[in-house]
Amino acid sequence: MELFELILLSYPVGPMPNTSGPVGQDTKDHGPNPAARDRIARAMALLGLLISLAGLGINGFKAIQEHADREARLGIQLGEEIDSAYRALNPTSDGMLETTSKTAHEIRVAEEHLARAERLAPGDDRIAHLRVAILVAKGKWAEATVALRRHLEHHPEDKEAHAELGGVLYEQGELDEAEKELKAIANSAVVQLNLGLIQQKRGNVKEALKLYEDAIRSEPTLINAYLAKCQGHIDLEEHDEALAACEQGITISAGKDGRLYLALSQAYSLRNALDRAERAARLAKDLLPTDPYVRDALGKILYYRGKRKEAISEFETATFLEAHSTRFKYHLIWARAGLKRLPDQDFRLIVTGIRPCDAKDKSCRRER
Repeated sequence: MELFELILLSYPVGPMPNTSGPVGQDTKDHGPNPAARDRIARAMALLGLLISLAGLGINGFKAIQEHADREARLGIQLGEEIDSAYRALNPTSDGMLETTSKTAHEIRVAEEHLARAERLAPGDDRIAHLRVAILVAKGKWAEATVALRRHLEHHPEDKEAHAELGGVLYEQGELDEAEKELKAIANSAVVQLNLGLIQQKRGNVKEALKLYEDAIRSEPTLINAYLAKCQGHIDLEEHDEALAACEQGITISAGKDGRLYLALSQAYSLRNALDRAERAARLAKDLLPTDPYVRDALGKILYYRGKRKEAISEFETATFLEAHSTRFKYHLIWARAGLKRLPDQDFRLIVTGIRPCDAKDKSCRRER
């Protein structure tokens, strides 16, 4: 898991980011494969001893075989718990964590799987990474930083942890330190993506776009790179290029990533093509029905299209899904009051995983 890619958006999104945020998550499996392989390998090694230890007799043979079977079952169970926890944190992306807004229920489910995994194999490195992922989902960046630095003191070779630490530092605005952690690992499409996010946050959008293009050339299926590219073109008001980047990502993802449809709706909105923006936002809602930022974005589009009653319903849902956010409450109040125009500064989609923030919303992540 390379949490730094938590892009997107957290819009994942998130993670960076699954990010959103920097974003840097690759698509490798976080679940059964890594955790189970070690234990299954040990089980197979033990089975291999059966031949050389046949002289132990039938009782010794059965004991070794039973131990090997237990190791194999344990590895599979551990992998299933870890995989299920990541799916709870990001149900829209197979094993890919993002810094998308998480509900209390999603986090609680992930914590339950974490507890079971800890009982199965408390010292497994995969559990340390999962624990950090849950801290990130809660927005506890300082605690995640401490946990990762402690882990790296004992495992300085852990490239995944360096990537995750880079993501956490990025979220806290420590760009130089984040860049340092990224450069501690080998160059890859994810590293290029995250370096691009750092450049974009520094205001070097054109340089960031070059890095996103490099990432896509290295790994054409890296969805977060298309999201970041779309946001970069939006920042430069290059709306045709933004639409093209989103549509490319939708094609690559086979239309299964709601974040891309949300980004597409934003690009259409900025061109004042609200009919197309609404269609894209509804597709995002179909894929991410419990994401409050999707519901809020759809609500704003509906409001400007004169569908005030339906817009209010979307704002009510967003407020319900994330009751602590003053942003959604304000939109609901303003829509009920029938104002001609809602504030636009928070309508911007942040595909790198950072949520728009309210000054009074202490749990909200820092605005990029």
